Amino acid sequence: MAGWQGSELRQEGNSLGPISVEEYGLSPPLSEAEWRALQAAAEVRQRLGLTLVLDDQASQERGSPVFRVRAGSIVGVARVEWEGQSFSVHVRPKIHGADFLTMFDYAYWADRTIEPLRLEDPVSLAPLAGNVTGLVIRFFLHRLGEFIRRHLRRDYIVRREDLNGRVRGKVLAQDYLRRSLPHRKDYIVPCQFSELSRDTLSNRILLWTLHLCARAVATFPQEQRRLLLPLINARRQALGGVTLTPIRLSDFGRVRYTGLHAAYRPIHALCRFICRSFQMENEAGTAEFREFTLDMNDLFERFVRGVLRIHVGHRFVADKRDLVRSYDLGSGAGEKWIELDGLVKDEDGKPCCVVECKYREVWEPIEGEDTLTVAGGRIRSSDVYQTIAYATHKDLQASAVVLVYPVVGGDARVVGPIEAFGLRPGCDEPVTVSLVGVEIGERMRESLRDFVRQVEAISHRGG
Repeated sequence: MAGWQGSELRQEGNSLGPISVEEYGLSPPLSEAEWRALQAAAEVRQRLGLTLVLDDQASQERGSPVFRVRAGSIVGVARVEWEGQSFSVHVRPKIHGADFLTMFDYAYWADRTIEPLRLEDPVSLAPLAGNVTGLVIRFFLHRLGEFIRRHLRRDYIVRREDLNGRVRGKVLAQDYLRRSLPHRKDYIVPCQFSELSRDTLSNRILLWTLHLCARAVATFPQEQRRLLLPLINARRQALGGVTLTPIRLSDFGRVRYTGLHAAYRPIHALCRFICRSFQMENEAGTAEFREFTLDMNDLFERFVRGVLRIHVGHRFVADKRDLVRSYDLGSGAGEKWIELDGLVKDEDGKPCCVVECKYREVWEPIEGEDTLTVAGGRIRSSDVYQTIAYATHKDLQASAVVLVYPVVGGDARVVGPIEAFGLRPGCDEPVTVSLVGVEIGERMRESLRDFVRQVEAISHRGG
């Protein structure tokens, strides 16, 4: 990517990308062709959370309009087509040094018995540095390989086949009378039978997701392809006998995770994420990779829920269906719905602590918003008011709130608590709001126990 000076020189021409911008950041000035291409690519801008902005100060200095693109909470890469050419737009994570693989591990995987793939592994991961798409694919290949080795299974499927001179299962009499006898082929017997096979919907989901990853890897630089393609081919070979069939998100709802089949749930959750996050272009029956998007707010929230679900156990409510509450606005105004990120209950099953996740570093400056400064950390006043409203909801009446923030290489300590807000109905004690940092850098795995202990201590005081 060219530097700022180089990008400004391109402002006068019609050069096209690649464009690289940090999450929540501004890109270098766009060329006229890039601006027109992004203006026309409304769907790409929407999926990547991009906004075209006019840089007033730079425009005044230059004497002509200077446009940039502003990113939001979504990271990833997308291909933009313009007048027979194409270029890529990359949105990079704003928090440098984050261990995305461990975050994925907790966000999309529940089996703690499988050895995790560590970000610091220099042999297998160094070529993928900075490529979030590649890291996600490498993580999936690691998990898929372990799953195939431990849990891949056959199941009974229903087949229909015209058999020559023999019968298997149920004879399809209507087909026999309509198709075989009129053509004097009484020896052709249409049958329906059950057969033990790998070619099940559950395994087709695995193979289709692997296919999407392969198409994405085909667009990577040579060094990254050399790393990932052998792993993809090995998994594809292990799934021999499974038919490659396009999978829709609705197909995941047809799978029943009961008995031994329950082992498919975590790998299918990861497959669903990839199928939802990868945008493909189907041409002549093939899938061509166009873009990958990842909402970092959602990933951080899922990661925190996964950590607390595993380490706090049954006292932590992680199911989103159990975290929705309504406010009756009265006077015919209807209802307003709120959705918590997490909830800790006491031993009697009563809510005692609301967990809310905020994907921003608590020490970073906040400009243009009303803030509170507590022990050196700055938080938005609106975050405190929001969580107080959640905690004092009539169906919750929790006495504590934990605001969870990411920390990389810093002191993941408790900040607060703030005790000056939100008296609960029928009680003269305030709701306490505590800021708790969770390490998401290279020290994450060693620090998670401390984070869990902090949340449990706060919830016990709240209970």
